[in-house]
Amino acid sequence: MPRYLSYIIAAAVAMVACSRERLPVLEDDGTIRFSVSAVNVSSSKAVSDIPDDYTYLFSDGNQIGVYGSWTSGGATTDVFSHIPVICTDNGDGTYYWAYTPLKYWRRGGYYDFSAVYPYNVNSQYGSSGNRLVITYSMHADNYDLMVASAERDLDSVDDTSPVEFTFRHATAAVRFLFCTDSDVNTYKLTSFQLQYLHAVGILVYNAGTIGLSAWNPAEFRSPSVCEWEAPSLAARMDITTSYDDFGDDYAAKEWSKWLFVLPQNLNDDDGNHPAVQFAVNVNDDTTPVYTTLPLPETYDDDSEDILWKPGYMYTYYIRIQPSTAIITVDVAPWDSYYVAVDDIDF
Repeated sequence: MPRYLSYIIAAAVAMVACSRERLPVLEDDGTIRFSVSAVNVSSSKAVSDIPDDYTYLFSDGNQIGVYGSWTSGGATTDVFSHIPVICTDNGDGTYYWAYTPLKYWRRGGYYDFSAVYPYNVNSQYGSSGNRLVITYSMHADNYDLMVASAERDLDSVDDTSPVEFTFRHATAAVRFLFCTDSDVNTYKLTSFQLQYLHAVGILVYNAGTIGLSAWNPAEFRSPSVCEWEAPSLAARMDITTSYDDFGDDYAAKEWSKWLFVLPQNLNDDDGNHPAVQFAVNVNDDTTPVYTTLPLPETYDDDSEDILWKPGYMYTYYIRIQPSTAIITVDVAPWDSYYVAVDDIDF
């Protein structure tokens, strides 16, 4: 081998060894990374036992789906197309996130990013990386749909720090609590369903906050959705004189305590007002007694519409009396402010 070639090879090996010893930290290696956080739940006194978005999002093995595009010179190129980014629990109260294969920043241009949780939702690209089209069905789905978006203008600033995703709730959270005024009769809940709701809808997410206008419900209203029926007499749910006692054993039941529902207008626009129907057994009588109650008014601050809004929680209180039943509702914001942030590691 010629001596000059040996020198070149030796120099190349030395350069590789040096580069291995002096690898830049992740913040400087050009890798596109993400910071993941979630909006905090409300601390309103009107709501207790709040659905915990931190638990839903930050849990070992959970995956978010990430989209991203890069625009430069009038041309847009896909960078991420629903890639899974996986959460791992470190076991010490912290988490890290990872994806593969790694992607790297390009010089200049404009990046749009968006993310969805859970990963396996029915989501598609819109016109760019920060526009998603997501289908949600209350017949088949009952999960905390969350979305996030971010952008990065590398024409204006040389910023390759982690992209910050702050997830927001795209659905509304609804629950129904029962109690009774009677100290003579005993009541057991044996079935439950919601009626005349738009059960299927499409969310067109264009980055930023999520308003009711982002949802496009199907025109048809379902006569029944979110049904639950006790599979046996032993599985009926006791109705006591305190709302706090209702549903202590939800985990063993088929009916979830919190329902994640399609945001929508609940006005009576077709003669069938959205309602809750339930059946109870009174004392030792095993013949169910059915009651249907229209969902009460939850007027928006800026309109006279009755709404389920994304990022809000609605607790319906149903009080059973010997000759009637009364339903009331408390409303509280679910989306509030940021919680802890965990960077993606590799």
